Amino acid sequence: MRALKVLYIQLGRKYANFSVGPFQMKPAFAEQLERDYDRLFSAAEKAAAGIASYDLDDSSHVRNARVRRLDDLYGQAEYLRLFMMIMGKLYANLTFAGDLAKLGFYATAYNAGYSQGEAAIRKAMGVRRFYVQLLFPKARYNYADVAAYYFNYHRAQTGHRPSSSPATKIKKAVSESYDDRQGVMFLIPKSFVRWAEGG
Repeated sequence: MRALKVLYIQLGRKYANFSVGPFQMKPAFAEQLERDYDRLFSAAEKAAAGIASYDLDDSSHVRNARVRRLDDLYGQAEYLRLFMMIMGKLYANLTFAGDLAKLGFYATAYNAGYSQGEAAIRKAMGVRRFYVQLLFPKARYNYADVAAYYFNYHRAQTGHRPSSSPATKIKKAVSESYDDRQGVMFLIPKSFVRWAEGG
């Protein structure tokens, strides 16, 4: 992983674009969030959010700062917040049948690319490419399935809907809720793995 980070810092995303951290964010995703945040939000909105504009220069110094943010849970939580704010701006006109429908749309946009537009995101919602078995998977799931399962599981465990909690609570939830066993390249809730494996 260190080699990929060095390649990205020195040469940019064309040479290395890797997933890192608890939310499996890529440098190109962070770059896009930074650009869109700068483009879509006014100075007053940025001040209200408490997040200053990012340096959008394509220098090794800026890329190094980005990698440091991606390596840090609080930095990833800030990028996740930017994603939610940008989604709110880009898709403000959409109405959803309920929380799970909105969650499915947002989860798919997060995984497949939020800038593709509504039609592409909705199409990607039907693609089932994630699985929990390492060899010969019996069932595949789309990203919205995984997100909806975790949402419902968390609600059942806590007795309420997940709320926007401080980054300190996010770290605890991530460390207790996710499993990277069997070399799985993406994060899957442990409870989802147990459910999908029939346990």
